[in-house]
Amino acid sequence: MILTQELVAADGETPAIKIFGEVQTLTKTSNIVATISVSNIGVSGSETYRQFLVSGTKGLVGSESGNTCFITKVYDLDDTTNVFANDESAQNVAFESIGNNFIDFTESNPFGDPQ
Repeated sequence: MILTQELVAADGETPAIKIFGEVQTLTKTSNIVATISVSNIGVSGSETYRQFLVSGTKGLVGSESGNTCFITKVYDLDDTTNVFANDESAQNVAFESIGNNFIDFTESNPFGDPQ
């Protein structure tokens, strides 16, 4: 299923600005709350937008069902406070932090002779 969020409606010859993505998982946590994982995110009509936006007025619309929902929180891969928060053995944040200082690419040749 494809979800679309229209940020700016089309106006004359100006195209609409839309963000779209493919639903990977949908987990209902209550009758009115769910978590949706989206991949293959794209944008049409703009070069500045890169992700879905939290909005109480610009909802997500399902391509097949036409159902609408609103975004209350957006998590991305750089959000280190919530990445795999329920998995105590996840080490992705630690690996990312250690990896930042593993190779110094400011050196002219990080793999060669240290002289």
